[in-house]
Amino acid sequence: ERAAALCRLRVHCSADYPKVPPQVQFTSKINLPCVDKSTGVVSGLEVMRSWRYDNRIEHVLMAVKQEMTKGSNRKLKQPEEGAEF
Repeated sequence: ERAAALCRLRVHCSADYPKVPPQVQFTSKINLPCVDKSTGVVSGLEVMRSWRYDNRIEHVLMAVKQEMTKGSNRKLKQPEEGAEF
């Protein structure tokens, strides 16, 4: 059985948080439709597009996890382990 690879990401909240969503960026390379292939910035998640004041970082992290575990995304070829942006 293969151990899961380690993915690292950075979450930055501006002074306007929670009025605006946090900025989320993977520092380890990952192949997901919601992640910019050259910068690692996460975008296009519904929770971020329709952000509300009562949303939390937890909601964003759960949405990222949901994207990572989608059947179609689990089959995507991933960069070498340890590759970083």
